Amino acid sequence: MSSFSAALNPAARSLRDSFLKSFSERYSIGKIYSNSGEVLHPGKTPTEWMIFFKLLDSERTKTLTLQELQSLYLKLANRYHIASSFHANIFAAAEKLKSIIEEKQTDFIRLELSKYSPGGEYFDEELRKPIQRRPGKEVLDRLAKNSTSDLNKAYRDLQTEVSFFNFIMSDLEYQRRCLKDYSELFSLDPSTRNL
Repeated sequence: MSSFSAALNPAARSLRDSFLKSFSERYSIGKIYSNSGEVLHPGKTPTEWMIFFKLLDSERTKTLTLQELQSLYLKLANRYHIASSFHANIFAAAEKLKSIIEEKQTDFIRLELSKYSPGGEYFDEELRKPIQRRPGKEVLDRLAKNSTSDLNKAYRDLQTEVSFFNFIMSDLEYQRRCLKDYSELFSLDPSTRNL
């Protein structure tokens, strides 16, 4: 997200508008790779995803037929499958990255502490004690976190994508309830047994 300009754009009314415009143009969510490293899906902007997952046309004024309702339920099932697949893939990647970050931070702390033990950079072999006092736990934790700052940024970006697809699935559930209410209101049974 650091590539987004925080400078005010004369066409934008505020810093918020400027950031959102830049974000909507450049930020891609859901880029997925294959086992061989090829791009399976290039991702989309948040707005493109919202349009993709929208089931009903908001300008529609006539009532739905049973066949249209059944079609919407099938489309809903397909869209939910897509959202949950992206969510699961990105969630798994985020969890794996989190474990890598924790491992690297642990290794960093272990390496720092070894400098104060026999054979270490800050250990006096003649006096058989460290030359200087080793840093406290808070300092070591901060240094370890700083050593993985790029990975932490990537993890936060993945968490943003996970949250985005969570919201998409919640929106799809809301749309499903609306379709269900609609079918009950008009006494339509959208189950496929009526095909």
